[in-house]
Amino acid sequence: MRSTYGWVFSAIILVAYYVGFIGIIAFDKQLFAQSISGGAMTWGIPVGFGLMILIIALTGIYIWIANSKFDAMERSLLNDVGATHE
Repeated sequence: MRSTYGWVFSAIILVAYYVGFIGIIAFDKQLFAQSISGGAMTWGIPVGFGLMILIIALTGIYIWIANSKFDAMERSLLNDVGATHE
């Protein structure tokens, strides 16, 4: 179960970063170079910031799942076999 979550979250990051961000840079550089409202800020800045937010959010979700589900499963398993949790 733990590795499934890890692989799913890794796939989401890889698709968002490599297919989305790097793919657009490779095939349509001008898309991220366009100004948002005629000013100095281009579309690349909020998209890059959004990727960072996505990575932080997925890390937080994984930590929350690990602390709630995985730790409880580990305690249950250790109790079943009579071991102590250190």
